[in-house]
Amino acid sequence: MPLPRWSGLALEKRRQLLDVAIDFFVKKGFDGASLNEILATAGFGKSSYYYYFADKEDLFATVIEDFIGRVDTEIPRLSLETLDRDTFWPVIEAYLRQVVRTATHYPHMIALSRDIRTWWRNPSPRLRPLVDAVAAQQRATLERGRALGTIRTDIDIDWLLAITEAADQAVDERLLTYAELGPADLDEHVRVVMDTFRRLAEPRTKR
Repeated sequence: MPLPRWSGLALEKRRQLLDVAIDFFVKKGFDGASLNEILATAGFGKSSYYYYFADKEDLFATVIEDFIGRVDTEIPRLSLETLDRDTFWPVIEAYLRQVVRTATHYPHMIALSRDIRTWWRNPSPRLRPLVDAVAAQQRATLERGRALGTIRTDIDIDWLLAITEAADQAVDERLLTYAELGPADLDEHVRVVMDTFRRLAEPRTKR
């Protein structure tokens, strides 16, 4: 998180810096984006910047946190406790569809996905809480599915998490090849994701 005093800065100033930062990170990548250029474009002095952030990575992580926070406000929380055997898969699919559609409201973040995924696989201490929060949600979903009999139990849950995450990355890489994303592309993406996930995660049937 940025330093606590960041929340005291006027919202329009915070939005200005984050929007400029996203633009630079998308165009030049994290390594290529110059913090000095970002600050100059956003109208921030360097001393002011370090009053709120530790370094450039802190800004990059804050951009991601801001995006997640904005998406969370647009999508109702997934309540795993209310799911039963019949509703588990339909609700998970509907939730994923909402997430994907909402994410397209922020095309810069989709363009930034490759940089984010690189960091996601080997997170720094600054990004570790974000990665851990997502992993905890994924684990909770699998554990709820196991309790309902809709997720396989014949392999270790950590292995299952690793397998499904690898498949998710492969499918998302395909999504990023689209120059533009229309409703049909999004629906197809969700269909493939869910079909892949279910083939990997559902209990094996006896032959």
